[in-house]
Order: sequence, then structure tokens, then C-alpha cells
Amino acid sequence: MPLLFILLSYLLGTFPAAYLAVYLSQTGDIRLKGDRNMGAQNACRCLG
Repeated sequence: MPLLFILLSYLLGTFPAAYLAVYLSQTGDIRLKGDRNMGAQNACRCLG
């Protein structure tokens, strides 16, 4: 059971949250907007 938890935690941690937030809000690809960085500050700029 702990191994499953560790594996799922690792898999969830590999997804860039800023990219997914901007992508799911249908504002486009964050890698092509603003300063082209997938960080939180650029995500806030893209999301408004």
C-alpha cells in the first residue's frame, strides 16, 4: 500500500500544474504566451 501511494504521488507530481491550469481554461498553450515559461507567474498573467 505505501508503494502504491508513493507511485501515485510521483506521477501526480510530474504534471506541470501551471500548464494544465491554462490548458484546461482553454486560453491556449502557456508555452506560447507571455514569457513562454510554464511557471506560476506566467500562468497568472495568462489566466488574468
